Amino acid sequence: MSPPSTPASPFLENRRAVLMLAGAGCLHFALTAAGLPAWECPFRTALGLPCPGCGLTRATLHLLRGDWRHALAMHAFSPLVVLALCGLILGALLPIALRARLTAALVRLDTQFRLSWLLLGTFLIYWLARFFLDGMAFRQLAA
Repeated sequence: MSPPSTPASPFLENRRAVLMLAGAGCLHFALTAAGLPAWECPFRTALGLPCPGCGLTRATLHLLRGDWRHALAMHAFSPLVVLALCGLILGALLPIALRARLTAALVRLDTQFRLSWLLLGTFLIYWLARFFLDGMAFRQLAA
């Protein structure tokens, strides 16, 4: 019997999906870093409210430039984005055998500790805390 699937399992096992997400992420960061318009947030466009990820791209760019304090003030999840993006790029570029071993290890880790669900829950709690504890500053930061 196979271990239970996690939200990340099917995605991690699909090399094309990993490559597409890594490419889209790099393109989005490059456009934002160049001061060009990137993708609009559908959540903010539809509801007029900052989404859980509002400020995350700019925070990650600050982090990549070495400005840790500003990055973490904008969005505490920016270090995880850097790790995830590096992991996606590595996973997309590794030879098939190494990629399969990395994917299997990540899926086992995700399954054992329910990391996808833990990360999603933490992300939503962080968003709610930012929204309700300092909503005005959060809305201005996300603008």
